Amino acid sequence: MSLSEDLMKPTAMLYRNLLAIEVEETIRSQPLDGIVALGNCDKTVPAYLMALASADIPALIVTGGFRVPASFQGSPLGSGTALWRLYDERRGGSLDDAAWAGLETCLGRGLGACNTMGTASTIAIMA
Repeated sequence: MSLSEDLMKPTAMLYRNLLAIEVEETIRSQPLDGIVALGNCDKTVPAYLMALASADIPALIVTGGFRVPASFQGSPLGSGTALWRLYDERRGGSLDDAAWAGLETCLGRGLGACNTMGTASTIAIMA
């Protein structure tokens, strides 16, 4: 299960426990001796930590690091509020196809966690 912060309102955090249950039950339903969990968000990494603690098998969490901060039309671009504002502008007709394509380019400028330095980076370091 993948949690996408970008368009989930009010937050993907509401699905973190569901993800933890899914991961734990997937582990329990298979004859696994251990697991390597790949995650990189302030929702998925805590969900993995909860699931792996409950499953009680040897485990390793590998995170993907951070993403370079983005800017759009000369302003810093965060992964939550700024995106939702621009999405509303798109729906309202004030952001045309070319600007939307430019926004998509800014958002996907590299690998790693969301481009807002916050809890995703903190929980990844802790994990």
